Amino acid sequence: MQDLFLTCDRGFDGGHSARFHAEVFESSTRFLAHNITRSLPAFHVHQLKPMTSYTVVAYASNALGRSKTLRRLNVTTNNQTGSIAAGGGGGTNNMASPAAAVDAAAAAGGTRRAIK
Repeated sequence: MQDLFLTCDRGFDGGHSARFHAEVFESSTRFLAHNITRSLPAFHVHQLKPMTSYTVVAYASNALGRSKTLRRLNVTTNNQTGSIAAGGGGGTNNMASPAAAVDAAAAAGGTRRAIK
């Protein structure tokens, strides 16, 4: 099994506490493998199947609602055990703003592609 580490930059939250969400789907079946909600924009997804493609959807929400723009990250695990790291960088990956974003920054043990 493999783990995925995903980090995002916190954006403007409108003065309200934000919650950060990551939904991990098996790409071929659209099966929801993991649904994670956190108070910090960092996720550790455990027990991903080897040689499997996943789509990660990340967004933020607060008292003002859910971020309007979602970003998807495609990740394919390899046949080794280990971990995959993905994260947001720069000022455009603002999870608490209406333009939520997740882009791949680095990966170990798998391939990744950001879809905008």
